[in-house]
Amino acid sequence: MNSIYFYSISKIKDADLIAVFCPMEPVKKVNETADFYALEGEEFNPDNFLYVELTETGGQFKYHYRIFLPAHLIPFLREKVNLLIDLAKRSAIDLLTDDEGINPYTFIHITGDGNAFAVGVIADDYNERDELTIEAFYPNSPGSFATAQSLRETDLNELQIRWSEFLSISGFRKIGPEFYFESFRSQFSVLEKFSHYYVIIPKDDSLWMSKEERSQLLVEIMLRFAEQSGMDVCLFPANATTVENIPGGSDSEHSCIVVMNGLTERIIFKPRRKSW
Repeated sequence: MNSIYFYSISKIKDADLIAVFCPMEPVKKVNETADFYALEGEEFNPDNFLYVELTETGGQFKYHYRIFLPAHLIPFLREKVNLLIDLAKRSAIDLLTDDEGINPYTFIHITGDGNAFAVGVIADDYNERDELTIEAFYPNSPGSFATAQSLRETDLNELQIRWSEFLSISGFRKIGPEFYFESFRSQFSVLEKFSHYYVIIPKDDSLWMSKEERSQLLVEIMLRFAEQSGMDVCLFPANATTVENIPGGSDSEHSCIVVMNGLTERIIFKPRRKSW
């Protein structure tokens, strides 16, 4: 069985849970339990029940739900968020769910009107009492990019206009180079020219997008900018760094997308080890 975790400010009606999580299944009732695995065996009947683990704590999102789904249903993050948006709108209730990131204190806040925002929760409450209370917005950047020359004010204004069509951003912050890029770029002649780095800063209340969606948006907008301005750019989308388990631990791979002379090339400048 697969499962979805989410958190609610109040208890949700069984009918709403069934309508969202079992729209095509012959489920009649919710089986609410504190220990799903104790039901395995003769008592386990997924054809007639939606199995739900529900615990209650303090904090803003006090009802902690775990929904068990059939093995063939494996919702990816965007699909999970879409299900919870449906549930939030149907129940007119605010929900919280994990963003599957490496930061344990960042979540996705889904409002009763169906909007989703990246937020951070109060760390001490979560660590000490398993309580979930929103502390602040925690917007996720689509990524960063580098150019061979410092961008002019007119270039930045043009980019601001392009981005505003798709994502609410406050601007671009000039930053130092990414550590691995600076360490390895000398090994690639095509990368040496890129020495001016900018990160895209979304506004606090910008709507949540998945890492893949943000990365795709960065590539699409910056490709059009490079084509129309004639400028070479090096892109670092949000999904350009990946971490995977390897024998002996885990390691990261870092890549970028170079747009030069109308051509696009992905370069892995820091490969992942095969083992430690």
